[in-house]
Amino acid sequence: MSIRNAFISVIIGIAMMSINSLVFAQTENSQTQPKPAPTMEVEKTLIRIQPLLVTDVPLNEPASMDFGALSVPGISPELTRGVTVKAYTRYVEYEGQRIGQVVLTGVEKNGVRELLPANSFNAQFDLTEPRLEPGQDVLVEGDAASLKAALERLAEAETQEDEKPVEETVITQDDPGSQQQNSGGSEGNELAGSYQAPESVQMAAEGEEYINVTVAGCAVRIDIPQMQAYQQNRTETVKDGVVIDQSTCSDDMSNSFPLQKSYSVCTDNVDLTLKTATAQYVLFYNDSGGARQEVTSCAKDAEQVFPIIEKFDTCNVLLDYTNDLATPQSALIYQNINNVEVQVR
Repeated sequence: MSIRNAFISVIIGIAMMSINSLVFAQTENSQTQPKPAPTMEVEKTLIRIQPLLVTDVPLNEPASMDFGALSVPGISPELTRGVTVKAYTRYVEYEGQRIGQVVLTGVEKNGVRELLPANSFNAQFDLTEPRLEPGQDVLVEGDAASLKAALERLAEAETQEDEKPVEETVITQDDPGSQQQNSGGSEGNELAGSYQAPESVQMAAEGEEYINVTVAGCAVRIDIPQMQAYQQNRTETVKDGVVIDQSTCSDDMSNSFPLQKSYSVCTDNVDLTLKTATAQYVLFYNDSGGARQEVTSCAKDAEQVFPIIEKFDTCNVLLDYTNDLATPQSALIYQNINNVEVQVR
């Protein structure tokens, strides 16, 4: 490893310690912490997650973020289906490069959350643009065993929810049983018990606010000069589960679709006076779901003009036996945009 690469690794390692420390500080409760158990080395597994929304990644200061599409080698998809992964993310800069960082704090399903052991699930990666998008894989290195245990507790809680009345399964911060359920690990994992995830409806501090990025209520803006269709989004400020403020819709420059021309749905414009035929087109784009969206009506393409010419070899000579005349006949034709001959007359 070169001296420069080694130095970068040290810088990134310090940064990951910083984001973990800040997440811990933001989520630490007021209870007296027990003496940490001896550190045990666990086997790390690559865990795949994907963002649920297009979200800007902040510089230096970590921000909470939700992920989905959880996939873990050796863990059944039945356990990961419908699970939301809670995390913090940010990026740092070094020598002109953006280094993205993600730290997982918990998993949630149907309003029930399980916290994960502190500092056990981390990711760092090159970040071309300061944002994460749906469908973009993020590979997190973490302890698959503790994650599986948390997912199994979620599944068990879901089963109990189906079997018992709602009032018997409500989890509150004052319930001693809830502290055990949300400890995120085994009896020896005291660090996990120190977490209180800020976005949890049941565990959140009173009056806490967070920012949510959404495309709901925002249209796609068509920019014909730039030949782009931009998906717009807006930010919401949420407090106690209620939207208390929201921005106006604005372009998401990372989520756009190129405009394309389609000639197949339009007929050519024929001008016999000028003896020209002009191709016509509509503009369309394929949205995020792959559906075709037309944005204009048929219009002339000034760059696709074809001359109309006479063609004699397709017509018979007109014979007039009464007047002893033979008159050549011709057709008016042009080659269209697909180089197919079209007869005008």
